[in-house]
Amino acid sequence: MKTLRGRMFALVAATILLALALGLTFVTDVLQDRLREQANRELSIQTAALTEVIQTQGLETISANLDEWHRLLGGRITIISENGRVLLDSLTDAESLENHGRRPEVKAALEEGQGQDIRFSRSIGTNMMYLARRARTPEGKDLIVRTAYPLSYLEGTVSAARNRLMLGLLLAAAVAVAIGTVFLRGITRPLSRLTEAAIRLERGEPAVFPMDGTEEVRTLSRALQRMADRLQTSMEETLKEKTTLRALLESLPVAVVVVDSRGCVAYANQALGTFLREKPEKIEGLPVQGILKVPELTGLIEKARAGQASQVSFILREKEERFINAQAAPTPYGTVAVLADLTERHRMEEAKSAFVADASHELQTPLTVIRAATELLADDSLSAEDRHRFLQRIIEQQERMTGLVEDLLLLSRLESGVPVERSENVDLSSLVASLVEGARLAPEAEKLQWEVSLPPKAETRARQEELRRAFGNLIDNAVKYTLRRFGEGIGGIIRVSLERKDNGWLFSVQDNGVGIPPAMLDRIFERFQRAEAHRSRNHDEKGGYGLGLSIAKRVAESHKGWIRVESPPEGARFLLWLPA
Repeated sequence: MKTLRGRMFALVAATILLALALGLTFVTDVLQDRLREQANRELSIQTAALTEVIQTQGLETISANLDEWHRLLGGRITIISENGRVLLDSLTDAESLENHGRRPEVKAALEEGQGQDIRFSRSIGTNMMYLARRARTPEGKDLIVRTAYPLSYLEGTVSAARNRLMLGLLLAAAVAVAIGTVFLRGITRPLSRLTEAAIRLERGEPAVFPMDGTEEVRTLSRALQRMADRLQTSMEETLKEKTTLRALLESLPVAVVVVDSRGCVAYANQALGTFLREKPEKIEGLPVQGILKVPELTGLIEKARAGQASQVSFILREKEERFINAQAAPTPYGTVAVLADLTERHRMEEAKSAFVADASHELQTPLTVIRAATELLADDSLSAEDRHRFLQRIIEQQERMTGLVEDLLLLSRLESGVPVERSENVDLSSLVASLVEGARLAPEAEKLQWEVSLPPKAETRARQEELRRAFGNLIDNAVKYTLRRFGEGIGGIIRVSLERKDNGWLFSVQDNGVGIPPAMLDRIFERFQRAEAHRSRNHDEKGGYGLGLSIAKRVAESHKGWIRVESPPEGARFLLWLPA
């Protein structure tokens, strides 16, 4: 019996059975003693009566009516002489009986006047209670009058009483067990419900503790319910904090992995997936050494687990090279490693370095031309025509340097988010038409074919000069890269269109020039990026500085629009959308 109810029931049943056994034994013994006392008193009265008859009327009176005396008294009557010879016996022939002089009750009666004993009678084969008394006949002869009572009668009476008593006690025990069962059920049922509620609480399910049963059980239930409510609140707060923390870690632009004291992964965000052999959600609880595919990262984490915070930079070679910086440090809860992808920063630094080199070249070239022209102008023998030509050359180079500086200033202002111009009503159709007309009239574009589709009017609120620079850069790029493919020959086509789309205006310019390398498509709008990053120039070639498309992108975004690039089979197509 492992349950409390079973044990309590066993305890109650054992108590009742023990009480029943003790009560039955006690009552039986008392009843038996009382019956023997009663039998002893009756034998004493009978013996006294027989003694009185013998002393007054003589032995003959008893002998003549022995059967009547036996029937009247109901017990065995024996008359014994003082030498122990049996003279009369109401149940058997006196002559067949042995000498009774050594019987304990007979000896006591001869010596003290009265004696008694309880023993088995061999003559009649049953247990008997004997009582003997000394009597003197009228002739002066001493005799022993002995009466006996069979104990089988007493035992039968005791047995009958015991059976009745046992039946009564069994009925009382059954009633007590029934009452005890009801009582136990009243105690154990609330306890069982308490246990069920505690099990639900252990599984993390909502638990309601019962408020019935005894006062002690109700007090316990109230205490457990308060504890369960506080625990549920704590679990909800912990789960909320854990969810918030996971959401924050998942939103970080860096990869994070937490390793516990056993060297197993406790947490990894999705950004870490690039460095793993498995998906991040499948590695929690696994040893960190077997799941990382970057040896540098494994060594870094092992150092941190040994108590040494450190960092390492390495190149991850996949489809494209990625520059990674990893840092790891020990904490009271394990080891935390953070991996940052510095590829874009590295590319930006490379682009800046390339831009500085290109800008230096661009500035050096006109400065060299200006210096040479100035030195030639110092010669007084120059003709007026040559002097004018050199002055014109100085002005052209100054305009090139001014354009470079203006592009840098404009891009800086656009990136700062502080507009200088005020917004005004602008007709995009007229603006694009004027830019296309200017590009057509350029001498180098005289052999290009133009396809232009513009609406009669396309009004919007914008900063006109910024849009002129953005659209102009896109059209100039189309001209430049188409000429790079076809040169002074024919075949170059530039398509320009403006149409209404998604509550705004979509500007498109497409060429069939040299196109854009696929590796550059994702970075073409970044600062200092050029599709022909390694091209060379001569002094007279007009080229960009990798700022035109970046300016166009910042202009579009500052007007809450967007710009995209597509790579058709020939050339490139740029799309710029502005809200109406």
